Amino acid sequence: MTNLTTIPKYVPPRIESTDQQMIPKIIWQTMKTNCIPVSMKGFCMSWIDKNPEYEYRFFDDNDMVNFISEEFPEYFEGFKKILYGASKADLWRYLILYKYGGVYADIDCKCNRPLKEWVNPDAKYVTQLGTNRDVCQWLIITVPKNEVLLRAAQKTLLNLQKGTCRAEYKGFSLLNDKLTINEGPAIKVNHQVMGLGGPPILQEAAEECLCDDSCSHIFEFTQVVCTSGKKSCQMNGHVTHDYGNTNYLEGLKQLGTRHYKHHYKEHPILLKSLAKKCLHKITGIHVWIAKTARFFKQK
Repeated sequence: MTNLTTIPKYVPPRIESTDQQMIPKIIWQTMKTNCIPVSMKGFCMSWIDKNPEYEYRFFDDNDMVNFISEEFPEYFEGFKKILYGASKADLWRYLILYKYGGVYADIDCKCNRPLKEWVNPDAKYVTQLGTNRDVCQWLIITVPKNEVLLRAAQKTLLNLQKGTCRAEYKGFSLLNDKLTINEGPAIKVNHQVMGLGGPPILQEAAEECLCDDSCSHIFEFTQVVCTSGKKSCQMNGHVTHDYGNTNYLEGLKQLGTRHYKHHYKEHPILLKSLAKKCLHKITGIHVWIAKTARFFKQK
């Protein structure tokens, strides 16, 4: 069995910051528990060690429940319906960053270069364009009250209430260092995790905010670090997102955390939606049979 180690839930800044920037110097991470396999600890510690002027905060499942129930009670009933830990983390990251701002990094993200060396001081939102030309969701760097994040949280809640897992977006391009929405057909996602509150939801929210001009004060000061090709540009190499590595997946297994790709079970939300569709089709068939029977009887 893999040895377990503990990640601190709170680490205060170790040095006084002399550099001013718009984005609060707080790093946020989450996992089912802060007692994790040793293989995961190195990634977490990279954020602490390379950014001593930042405070570090780690939320376990109970911390997420307490935060959402106290600070965003209108989301709590929806949050309790979520099956997968990844989707809980999706909704939580939108809400915690909307309230406080700072830096959110997935547990399988490694900081390769100190944030102060590549985050622009006047930036209000720092991201990259991924392989689908979407904004980054595994690493979110933002000021508080970023409407894109609130919109993403609202969309996630709506999916939970409606029993859907859908998102639709076109992707971004950079034109004269400004984000623009791509032409052409939309990318449609219907997936129990990705379409519930995952990256496609964040991208859909960002495109809506750009269109309705509700985030002009954010997009005016958005730093796009890099644009991906066929592979992720990984924040221009400043960060490594190592999703899918064997040690990480083994660590999840040891913690008893279901991964949505490797331990798939039908989501009750999807089952409810599927049942409605099937019932609608069966009802339609019954109506057709009845009409056909009446037709031949008249003959």
